[in-house]
Formats: sequence, structure tokens, C-alpha cells
Amino acid sequence: MATDSGRSGLLLPRDVAGTFWVIHIGEVILVHVMHCCSREYASLSRLLLKDDPNEFLIVYGVNHAATGKAVYSNFGVYGSDILNGVGAVASQSLSGTAQDYIPGHPAAKYLYVWKVARRSQGDPRCLGVPWGIRAAGIDLDKECYGGFRAYVEKETKVGPFWSEILYDRTIKFSPSK
Repeated sequence: MATDSGRSGLLLPRDVAGTFWVIHIGEVILVHVMHCCSREYASLSRLLLKDDPNEFLIVYGVNHAATGKAVYSNFGVYGSDILNGVGAVASQSLSGTAQDYIPGHPAAKYLYVWKVARRSQGDPRCLGVPWGIRAAGIDLDKECYGGFRAYVEKETKVGPFWSEILYDRTIKFSPSK
């Protein structure tokens, strides 16, 4: 368990379950696939993210662009209420971010780790989730979710099929009660 900075408690990790976007927004993904040659493959369960420096998400997984399975991949954060995207991190920015966690490991160049919180606190590897700015943010009392994409496999000219890739994962850290 991680130490809760500035307090005597601990941060409690919780794995955030994911599902295929097809289940959540079937018609939208069909249109998206037809127009963008993509297969958006997964989204996270909806969750609340408080304005607390000790509550955040750690998103991690394979950078599918680095492995050559896609020419571009990303993850984004969306509001559940109005399906508004408020931020994303692209494969180019994700490159090399796992080196801090597994230095010198030969697979590190293919993996990524990124933080998501209400405030980035100046951390260059943290996606801040704004609130109080209508559709450009997600209010504190509204749920959000993450979505993962891998665009255009060179050979097939569409996104990689879901069974051919390792899925991105997310852990939510919250202060202990």
C-alpha cells in the first residue's frame, strides 16, 4: 500500500474494472469505426474523482504505437453524464514513462504509466481533470470514466482486434477512512 502523503493513513488501491465500449455506446462505436478506421476497445467503469491530492488514478499498460501494433494510441477521460471528453494523452507522450518503475527492463520502452487527478500539481505525467467549466470539465459530483484507443494497424488499415492486444489497466487510489 502507498503512503498517504501529509497524513498518517494509507492510500487504498482499487483495481478499476473495464469493459468494451461496444457495450456502452454501440451505435457510436459503429459510426466511429466506419469513419475513422478505428476500433476503440475499452472503457473503465464509471467513478467519482474527488478534489483531493490523495485521490487519483494510475493508468498503465502497453503503448501499442511503441510495439508497432498501431500507429497511434491514447487514453482519455470522459464525463459520464454528457459523454464529454476533457483530456487525453497520446502515445508519443506515453513513450518511456514506465522507465521510472522498471528501470533498465527491456520491456519498459513498450509500456507506460500515467497519473490522472483533479489537479496535476505541476506533475508533467499527470492529466488534470477540470471541473466547474461546463462541458469542458467534469463536475465534482459527476462520474467520469476512461477510454482507451489503438488506431490503425499498418497491415489491416483498421485498429487492432481486441483479442490481439493486452488491455490497459487503471488503479484508483483513495485515502483510507
